[in-house]
Amino acid sequence: MHSKDAYLTAGSPQSVWGIKVKDPQKFMRDRPDLFTAGGEETLPYPAVNIGFALFSPICPHLGCYYEWKPFANRFVCPCHGSQFDRSGAHVAGPATRGLDPLPLRERNGIAQCQWIRYSPTIPNRIVVSYIA
Repeated sequence: MHSKDAYLTAGSPQSVWGIKVKDPQKFMRDRPDLFTAGGEETLPYPAVNIGFALFSPICPHLGCYYEWKPFANRFVCPCHGSQFDRSGAHVAGPATRGLDPLPLRERNGIAQCQWIRYSPTIPNRIVVSYIA
C-alpha cells in the first residue's frame, strides 16, 4: 500500500466505498451510531468531509469484503449476509454496527483517505491498526 502521512495516495491498490452526502442532516439521522443526540461526532475525525463519506470496504461482522448490489440498493456482504443501506447503516444480518467511515481530506487538490482497520464483531469501533 502506498501512503503518505497515513493517507492512501494515488496508485494504492486498496479501495474504499464513497458516497456523496447531499444532505448532512439526513446523513446524521440515518447514522445515529456516528453522532451524539446533539449532533456531535463520535469519531475523532469528521464522518463527512468535502461532501463525501468514505467507508472501509471491510464488513464489520467478520472482516469479509462487501459489495454494492444496485438491484437491492444496498451494500451486501457475501460471507454471512449482512446488509447496509446507502448511508452505511446496518439494516440486516449478523453485523453489530454500520459500515466504518474513514477519514477523508483534501491536499493540494487531491482527495486522500486514511486507512483504519477496526475490530470486527463488536458494536463499538475499536481501532486495530492504522496504515503506517
